[in-house]
Amino acid sequence: MKKLAILLSVVVLTLGLTASVSAQGFTIYVDGTRGADDPMCGANPGPSACKTIQYAIDYKAGDGDTIIVAAGTYAENVNVDKPLILQGASRPIIDGNQTGPCITIAADGVTIDGFELTNGTTAGVASWGTDNSVISNNVIHDNLNVPGYAGMGIMFWSDSDDFDNNTIEGNEIYNNDRQGIYIGGETPDYISEGNTISGNTIYNNGLYTYPNGPDASAYGIQLSFADNNTIEENEIYDHDDWEPSPGFDFAQGIYLFDSNENVITGNNLHDNNYGVGLWRPSRAAGNNYINFNNIAGNTGYGVRTFDGAPHVDAEDNWWGSVNGPEHASNTFNVGFQGDAVSDNV
Repeated sequence: MKKLAILLSVVVLTLGLTASVSAQGFTIYVDGTRGADDPMCGANPGPSACKTIQYAIDYKAGDGDTIIVAAGTYAENVNVDKPLILQGASRPIIDGNQTGPCITIAADGVTIDGFELTNGTTAGVASWGTDNSVISNNVIHDNLNVPGYAGMGIMFWSDSDDFDNNTIEGNEIYNNDRQGIYIGGETPDYISEGNTISGNTIYNNGLYTYPNGPDASAYGIQLSFADNNTIEENEIYDHDDWEPSPGFDFAQGIYLFDSNENVITGNNLHDNNYGVGLWRPSRAAGNNYINFNNIAGNTGYGVRTFDGAPHVDAEDNWWGSVNGPEHASNTFNVGFQGDAVSDNV
């Protein structure tokens, strides 16, 4: 009986280890300098690695696997159509070559970590209707609005689906032709929820200009038809390029379009035209919560509501002055107040 018990224990332990390996997935290596795309590639780094990221995704990786990409420049438009982890080692560069997004997320449960993403069209990272992805610790810049495309840093967009429970954290996002981050769509039929944008540094986005004036997309972060999301602990600045255009309101740190019950907290919003703008609900209005932020040094408004946006809870922020924000209702030490706020704030 002792021998049988020991044998059963070994079998159970072996099965447990096998299940653990299976749950964690395999690791595939990519090295654009020393690797080669062939049926035997990917098991080890260096000369045994695959040469391109796309080959590793298409022919070597399965659900739950990790692809580790060596330093170097990869001129690819990567399409991730499986739940994978893409992990950059020493921040490899993916150059979109102005032929599409640097990375397209086409499956739920994808992680993109540790890359430099540049020179893409549509976006550095683009997703159409996917959930539970993590985009972290990347540098995303200079993605372009080639005619017919968008040029955002990170884009979760669809007119036929929503995006839920995605995480965007610890990225540096700058000098993109349109929004730094965009989440949402163009119809209230699909509402994106449960997304978290945290710990990013986002600056100087919205650089594209039409021949007759600026594009209306100079936002650090935009939510459109997106409810119950969290924007926290980000630094967002230098979205203020259009001061010479009278009445042009589309340079904002954070812009909520028809989006309700979102939490904006712990952010540092400065040197934008508006720190936060909220505009034009077409459906039943809920509140948004803008609390415990540093909203100071913005040239137009700290917080502004547009076109029927409801009252917003914006208590307990630092506005740049102990006298509170500038508003007609604030009669305390007029002339020595902080960033302005509109009505309904």
